[in-house]
Amino acid sequence: MQVGKTLGVAVLFFSIMKVGIAASPTETNAEVKTQMQEVTVPASNTVFAVANETPKNNEEWRKVKANALALVESGKWLLKTPFENQPIWKQATEQMMIAAKSVAKATEIKDTEKAIEAGDALYAACEACHAVYLNKSASTK
Repeated sequence: MQVGKTLGVAVLFFSIMKVGIAASPTETNAEVKTQMQEVTVPASNTVFAVANETPKNNEEWRKVKANALALVESGKWLLKTPFENQPIWKQATEQMMIAAKSVAKATEIKDTEKAIEAGDALYAACEACHAVYLNKSASTK
C-alpha cells in the first residue's frame, strides 16, 4: 500500500513539475514569439498587401485567402496559451480571427474594398494586442 501511495505522489509531483516547466513565462513568450514570427506576421503581411496591390488573378486571391485562414488557425493556437485568460489578449485574438474570416470571405467574391476594410480591422486588433504585449515578450528573450 505504501509503495502505491509513494508512486502516486511521485507521479503527481512530476506532473506538476512538467506543467510548471511548460507554462514558464519565458518558454511561453518564446513559443508565442515563434508563432508570431513564423505564422502570424507573414500571413498578416500578405493580407495587408491587398491595400497596396489588388490581387490580379485567382492564384493571388487564393494566396490571400490561405493566409487569412492561417491567421484564424494562429488565433486558435494563441487562445490556448497561458495568456488566454487575460481580457486584452483574448479580445484582440478573437478580433483578429473575426477580421481574418472577413478577409477570407472577401476573397471568395474578389472584393478588394471588403478585403481592405477587414484588413484594417485586423490591423487594429494586432495593434491593440501589441500595445500591451509586444514589449513584454521582447524583454524576456
